[in-house]
Amino acid sequence: MSGMVLEERHPGALTLRGDLRAPEVPALLDSLPVTARRYEVDLGGIERIDSAGLALILEWQRRLTSVGGALVLRHPPDPLVRLAQISGVDKLILSDGDQTGMTEQ
Repeated sequence: MSGMVLEERHPGALTLRGDLRAPEVPALLDSLPVTARRYEVDLGGIERIDSAGLALILEWQRRLTSVGGALVLRHPPDPLVRLAQISGVDKLILSDGDQTGMTEQ
C-alpha cells in the first residue's frame, strides 16, 4: 500500500493505515478531527514509518495536550517504538510506563 489512510471510526477513535513517512505527513498534519479531547489511534495498519511520522504523532499529542486532551496509541508498530526510543521521546508517548508497547494494549 502506498500513501496513508486516516479513518475516523467514531469520535475519538482513529485508524491509520499505510505509510506514515515524510511525503504523507504534510497532508495529515491538520487532519486530526476535533470531535473529541481524547483520541485513541490504532497504528496496527502502519506499514512503513520514518521520523516525520513520529514527529506527526508528537505534534498531534502536543495539540491535544495543550487543550487538556490526550492521545492514546494502540498497536504501535515496532519501527515506531524503536524510532521513539532512539530519538529519546519514548517516555513522552508511552502509556503507563509501557516501554515495549508505547500504548495500552
